[in-house]
Amino acid sequence: MNLDRLPADAVLAANRISPYIRQTPLEHSPYFSEQTGANVWLKLENLQLTGSFKLRGAFNKLLSLTADQRGQGAVAASSGNHGAAVAWAMAQLKVAGMIFVPEQTSSVKVEAIRRAGVTVEFFGHDGLDTELHAREYAHAKGMHYLSPYNDAAVIAGQGSCGVEIARQLNKVDALVVAVGGGGLVSGAGAFLRSAYPNLQIIACQPVASAVMAESIQNGKILDLPSAPTLSDGTAGGIEPGAITFELCQQLVSQFVLISEEQIAAAMRDFIDAHHMLLEGAAGVALAGLRKKATELRGKSVVVIVCGANISRESLKKSSRQRCGRAVATPHHRGGLIGRTPLPVSKGAFWPRTVVYWPHQQPGVAVDSRSGASDRMRLPGTVKPQSGCPENLQGSIDEACPAPPRRKRPRSYDDFAGCHGTRCRQTHGGKIHRRTGHT
Repeated sequence: MNLDRLPADAVLAANRISPYIRQTPLEHSPYFSEQTGANVWLKLENLQLTGSFKLRGAFNKLLSLTADQRGQGAVAASSGNHGAAVAWAMAQLKVAGMIFVPEQTSSVKVEAIRRAGVTVEFFGHDGLDTELHAREYAHAKGMHYLSPYNDAAVIAGQGSCGVEIARQLNKVDALVVAVGGGGLVSGAGAFLRSAYPNLQIIACQPVASAVMAESIQNGKILDLPSAPTLSDGTAGGIEPGAITFELCQQLVSQFVLISEEQIAAAMRDFIDAHHMLLEGAAGVALAGLRKKATELRGKSVVVIVCGANISRESLKKSSRQRCGRAVATPHHRGGLIGRTPLPVSKGAFWPRTVVYWPHQQPGVAVDSRSGASDRMRLPGTVKPQSGCPENLQGSIDEACPAPPRRKRPRSYDDFAGCHGTRCRQTHGGKIHRRTGHT
């Protein structure tokens, strides 16, 4: 793929898909800025219509086909987010098709695909096996295959994220991105590098599945196994001959590998500080920001929070060290939790998460950063407006269940009728108020 042409293709893609997607906010992060010493901005792709940046590439690919080509149907392979994006785009453009997913795909992402009315089939335990099978299926059925990353139109679509960043911020010194197959870092990175020639691009991968990083280091695409990881969106192998491999070679300044503990810690802190959900892949990028804090000090840094599609099981894993209960409420920019009421807004499309702890008294909210508390009645569960992914519907209490309620201690009056020599053995030697027995 021609790197010189990619920035222009990203601009065309941004214009083509703009009626179908959301221009997501670029939000300054006082919390991560203070932690790292950098001026940190978060590109909130977790607020995209399907909860992930993948919608950009899916729409751009389908819209680049003619009406006759779309009539032949489409097939995609995905660990979840790409499949959900393709399913959404196919539903909007009236395109028939099928999505193949690996066996370990998050149940939240699978259900998001099914709700769009697209057939879901499971195949393989590695994303690469699923992709190869889906491509063969599409070829056999005369349908169009939509790769999650190994396609010029998909990469240009992801590049529209970079176009938005350049429009929203005048200066970008560094871009921090989680990498799986390399579509997002290739598209967004290529455009931003054209706008800011000295841009540092930091690609982050989990240690459990660092296929692109290892492949770049060895100068060729490697077939490596992947271990289970919170970052299921970046897990899996790379398709042989993938065009993103050479793009990553040319664009990425350095790779950073992230442990599962670092991913979980970054996810917890983001939820506490920004009151939003994110998925493991986004936690990888935030953990990468922390890991390179010394190098990025004083710079203007953009971190792409790539998605928010996380299952209750994964959320439980990421929060087990600081387990609280949670209520979904709209974002409120003023005050601390427990000090400022959190109003219910009809315009709130994507609720943010406010954490409170079950050991506090009823009606007491605790600010998870300062520990400040105030007696107040928390608002009820807020359901998202139509179109919001189902995984955020209502409360997420089940992710971190409250401890069992203790039984009321029995009073001395409960033993008022007891008599006999066995009283001491039966009641542990306590003196009863009415009988005086021990």
